[in-house]
Amino acid sequence: MFTKEKVMIVDDDEFITNSLKTGLLEVGYQVTSIRKTGKDAISFASIEKPHLILMDVLLEGKMNGIEATTQIKKNINVPIIYISSSSDEHTLREIIKTNPSGYLIKPFRFEELLTAILVALKDSNINKPSKNSNLTKIKLLVLAKEITYKGMELAIKKNDKIELLHLINDCSQLLEGIEIYSPDILIIEQSMFKSVVDLLKMIKEASEDTKVVLFLDDCSTDLQLKCISQGVTGFLDKKNSRTEFTKALYVIYNNGTWFDKELLCSAFKKTLDSEKQIFSLKINLTKKENEVFNLAMKGLSNKHMSNDLFISENTVKTHLTNIYKKLDVNSKKGLILKYGNNKLN
Repeated sequence: MFTKEKVMIVDDDEFITNSLKTGLLEVGYQVTSIRKTGKDAISFASIEKPHLILMDVLLEGKMNGIEATTQIKKNINVPIIYISSSSDEHTLREIIKTNPSGYLIKPFRFEELLTAILVALKDSNINKPSKNSNLTKIKLLVLAKEITYKGMELAIKKNDKIELLHLINDCSQLLEGIEIYSPDILIIEQSMFKSVVDLLKMIKEASEDTKVVLFLDDCSTDLQLKCISQGVTGFLDKKNSRTEFTKALYVIYNNGTWFDKELLCSAFKKTLDSEKQIFSLKINLTKKENEVFNLAMKGLSNKHMSNDLFISENTVKTHLTNIYKKLDVNSKKGLILKYGNNKLN
């Protein structure tokens, strides 16, 4: 498992917390837990030690988010971003007293949330002792073409804190190279592999500590998101300047990430849109219709659904008719085409 920033979510709105959790996981963050009360937030923040907390102001129980934040900051040093619908002057004054790392008023745009998180984490890393302060070198292992490797050599030529350990030009030698050199960061050129997801899975199993950075040629957003879900901590390409290249390595080495902001926003929006669609389905369909919906999505016949749900085929047909009408489709095929990625719990 690769080291990524850990986020705790403190909010009592289940739809919002589920959406936030799914979105954060999609773009590469870990979610330590979701807490609904200030009391729980205080207790588990000290245990889980998240890198960042998203805190609502109004919570379940007697304690609000501002009081919880005050206590948490007495126990641990952690950036806290408020996410709240409260924007009155008194609330803002009380929030400012807790020295927050950010404040977003609901509803907020996806870009605003992700930007706030990135800035808060960056500021937090700046205020912490850097691993580079003791002159420890960042050790790089590279799987790339020789011409790409030469470019990296030039980029770090005068930098005595970054060391290129070795160039690997064959995927079959990669796992052995990781074992021999124990790199801090592994840089992989996109053109060197056929199935990046399978390769990343193998790397995960071989090393828990090595951070993986992909050097991209032309990679779709969907593929980049799959790579993030497999533990990739950054993307670089030929457009990056030497300064950007070395800065990215420092950030990643210090447990940060290096992703394009538009990519993160796209990922979060895509995830949240999916969550909203599922939420809408749950509201529109009855409990029994939900059960029929899930079986229909598996392609089961009316007879099979009848047997599984212990209802008659005519009842199944009635439920399907109601489902089609509510979801604006006219057949099972239309249902699968329109809602094929969703399952209702």
